[in-house]
Amino acid sequence: MHVGVPSQLAWFYAAPVAGILSAVDSLAARGQTVVLQMDQSHINDANEVLMLSARLRKRAVPVAWRVRSTQGNIGFSIQKELLDSVRTWLPKDVSIMLAADRFYGTAQLIGWCQKAGWSYRIRLKGNLTLAHEGGELTTGEVAQRLPQGVMGAELYGSGVSTNIGVLHEKGHKEP
Repeated sequence: MHVGVPSQLAWFYAAPVAGILSAVDSLAARGQTVVLQMDQSHINDANEVLMLSARLRKRAVPVAWRVRSTQGNIGFSIQKELLDSVRTWLPKDVSIMLAADRFYGTAQLIGWCQKAGWSYRIRLKGNLTLAHEGGELTTGEVAQRLPQGVMGAELYGSGVSTNIGVLHEKGHKEP
């Protein structure tokens, strides 16, 4: 274990990253999309960990992470650092889809995915303002446009456009 690493993180250092990357190579060789999941977890009163995990079968296996002393969300600069580092490990021709929760639904992250050539499914908060077809609407109002959603919506006047759909999972409140 590395000096200064909280004991809660010790298991991360034993992760068989080489085996995971071999599995990613195998998926890429078969033309399958590799799903990477980004999530943040509370470690203790002072630390949060931002993890990028590969979805292998029905498991999310951590492949890279960043720990920061904070009591809130870890921002885009650290997300970018994490994504950039993992991107260098991946085969050039692999198809990647990034999955992330609503705390990551920013124009910066979506723009990064678009530039990297990655597809993405990122949950968005329901109150974000979008520019669309000369007007404005919120992401919550997109649910009224089911089943087609919204094509080419600009996020928060950022210049980053994306398509937005709504998936309503059984057992969850309606969007």
